[in-house]
Amino acid sequence: MASKSATTVVLDRVTATLSPATMLLGPSVAAASYLCEAYYEIRATHERYGLIVRINPDELHCADPRFTDEIYSATPGRVCDKWLHQLGGARTGPAAATGFAALSHELHRERRAPLSRFFSRQQMLKLEGEVLDFAHRTVDKMLRNANTRRVFDVKDAFNCFTADVISQHAFSADMGFVGQAGWGPCFATWVRTRLHETTIADLTYDHDLIVL
Repeated sequence: MASKSATTVVLDRVTATLSPATMLLGPSVAAASYLCEAYYEIRATHERYGLIVRINPDELHCADPRFTDEIYSATPGRVCDKWLHQLGGARTGPAAATGFAALSHELHRERRAPLSRFFSRQQMLKLEGEVLDFAHRTVDKMLRNANTRRVFDVKDAFNCFTADVISQHAFSADMGFVGQAGWGPCFATWVRTRLHETTIADLTYDHDLIVL
């Protein structure tokens, strides 16, 4: 599929921005640029515009937990293609040949198929002992932290747990996140840094950054 010219992209964005429907879903500029995701707090946008808001030209964000099953439905035959900007750093290098870089639903299924047997229920049950061990260590650490009355981000605790479980299974040695004194740095620290760098690079690389 031929890529759009810069003029066409700008016209598409302007048309979407001027549409009356945009005011019902969030900031009108969100229909024209991905920069809103970096500027606006999604929670504040929901408080102002409602449970469903536009966060960029191609996506809506839903804050209604009753809609979760519909969004993440595993209904057979449901097609869910990715948007180009979701690929991030997977566009180039070895990652370009993996399922992470597959835009179409069918291509993703083809690339995922050889790995499916490694994530079967039988394979997961083999990991139950390791998972429980790290779960107990994580809970014990959280309870010790509670006794000190120091506030911590529970997402970091879960990230430490997840990273250690995966690294133990993949490399026969955990990364030591649960065993460290605090909850940071964790694997997410590197991921956030990398995603931030990739997002800035993508906004510059694509025609999504409109200079007025």
